[in-house]
Amino acid sequence: MADNRNNPAQGQILNAAQAKHVYDAMVTLNNIGGFIHVRLAVDPRHVVTVEEDINVIVRRWLRGTECLVSEHFPDQHAFAAAYSVE
Repeated sequence: MADNRNNPAQGQILNAAQAKHVYDAMVTLNNIGGFIHVRLAVDPRHVVTVEEDINVIVRRWLRGTECLVSEHFPDQHAFAAAYSVE
């Protein structure tokens, strides 16, 4: 069976490892009153951003131009449930 940890699940932007590390960072930042805003270079042409305030928004961008796809979650727990990282 192929190892798919480095590939996002169907309909998701982040792969399992990225989602787990982003979630862990969210939790750590929550402990000091912070929120995450991170940019991941996923390949030479694309970046992914994750922004959290009350909501969590994950976006995949074509470098320097436009947002190609986005996911919106009402809160951190919804993000964790969608990515099975809680």
